[in-house]
Amino acid sequence: MISSKLAVFTELRAKLTISNSSMPFNVMHETRKLYFSGNAIRTLQFKTDFPNLQYLELASAQLTSLPANFGSLMSNVRVINLNYNAISDLTPLAGILRLKKLFLVGNRIRSLRKLADIMLQLPGLQELDLR
Repeated sequence: MISSKLAVFTELRAKLTISNSSMPFNVMHETRKLYFSGNAIRTLQFKTDFPNLQYLELASAQLTSLPANFGSLMSNVRVINLNYNAISDLTPLAGILRLKKLFLVGNRIRSLRKLADIMLQLPGLQELDLR
């Protein structure tokens, strides 16, 4: 019942106390905005894509990596906030053609060369925050 209702939300903000394995990502494919900052997600596992997602906020989610297919699942996202995680590999972001704003403050990005290579694969990117 709750899963079917989640599918029609255009915006979802949540502070959850459930594990990532029970997060209802697979039924939120119609959602336009997801706000999951401050949740201890640690690892993302998606069973579906998000063709309508435009804004994704996963700041302070204890993430250490992104799924390899992240870019293909979030192909239309315009803004991603991944501030204050422990992400070092940004390769999964490659190919998100409509991404305009990317926030990566407080992550573990070590190689500016690799970062530049990824940025070349984000042709719509207008704002990047690495502080």
